Amino acid sequence: MRFYMMNKTFFKRCLIYCCLLFFLPIVGIEEMYSKIFLIPILRVACCFLSVLIYIKRKKVSSLMIIITFFCFFLSISTFINRGDYVGAFYGQLYLIIGICCFFEIQIKTNKMQFLICLYKYCFFLIILNFISILVFPQGLYADIRGITETNYLLGNYNSFICKILPALGVGYHLLQTGFISKKNYGLLWLIVIATYLQVQSVTSILGISILGIFLLFFNNKVALIIFNAIFYSISTLYLSCFFIYSHTSVIFSFITNIAGKSSTLSGRTVLWDKIVKLLSKSPIFGFGVHSNADLIEYFGLNYAGHAHNFPLQVLFQ
Repeated sequence: MRFYMMNKTFFKRCLIYCCLLFFLPIVGIEEMYSKIFLIPILRVACCFLSVLIYIKRKKVSSLMIIITFFCFFLSISTFINRGDYVGAFYGQLYLIIGICCFFEIQIKTNKMQFLICLYKYCFFLIILNFISILVFPQGLYADIRGITETNYLLGNYNSFICKILPALGVGYHLLQTGFISKKNYGLLWLIVIATYLQVQSVTSILGISILGIFLLFFNNKVALIIFNAIFYSISTLYLSCFFIYSHTSVIFSFITNIAGKSSTLSGRTVLWDKIVKLLSKSPIFGFGVHSNADLIEYFGLNYAGHAHNFPLQVLFQ
C-alpha cells in the first residue's frame, strides 16, 4: 500500500511538471523551434483535459466566471476589429481558461504539493536561464526586431520576471511554512540578483530590491494593516497612470535618472501617447487582439508589439 501511494504521488508530480512545461513554457526554446507543431498540440490537449476535469467537478468559482467573461469579451472585440483571430480565440480564450482551470484544480486539490512543484519548476528554469546567459552572453536567438543580445532561455530579459516573481513569492510562502530552508531560498535570491546584474537590467534590480526590502521589513502584522492587497492595487493603478500621463514631470525625470533610463523610457512614452489617443475612438470594445508584427507596423515602432504597461494593454485590447 505504501509503495502504491508513493507511486501515485510521484505520478501526480510528474503530471504537474509536464503541464507546467506547457503552461509556463521555456520561451527561448519555443522561439528557436517555433516550427515544431508537437508542443502546441500537447498544450491544447493539456488545456482540454484541464477544462474537462474542471467541468466534471461542478464547482465554478466567481473568479473563473470573471476570467471567462473577460476572455469572451476580448474575443468579440477582436472579431469586431478584424484582429488576430487565432491569437484571441486560441491564445486569449482557450489557453487562458484551460490554464486557469488547471491552476485552480491543483490549488484546491493539494495546494502545498502544487506550490512545491511550481517553486521547483521555476527555480530550475531560473538556474538554466542563468547558465544560458553565462554560456551565450550575446543571446540565443533573434526576436522580431532582429535583436539577439537581450534574448535567452526565458525569452527577453524583461520577461524573466514571469518565472522569477512566482518563484520568489511562492518560495517565501514555502519558507514561512517550513517546506524549504533559508539556504534554499537564499540561493534563489543570489541567482536572481546575479542574473539581473549579468544582463544589466537596472529597472529589474530596483524592482526586486523593493520586493526584498518588503519581505525583510514590512511583511508583518503591523505593516500589513497598510501594505495590503487594496493598497497595492490602488498603488499599481496610480503608478501606471502616472507613468502614462505625467512623463513630462520633474518627478518622472528623477525616477528615470535613478533607473538609468532615457526620458522616454526607451521610447515607451511615445507609444503610450499614441495608444491613449486611440482609446477615445473605441472606449467600450477596445481594439481586440492583434499580432505583434501588425502592431509594430501600425504604430511604426519596432517595440510596439505590446503596450509595455499592463493596465494600458488591457484598455487598448
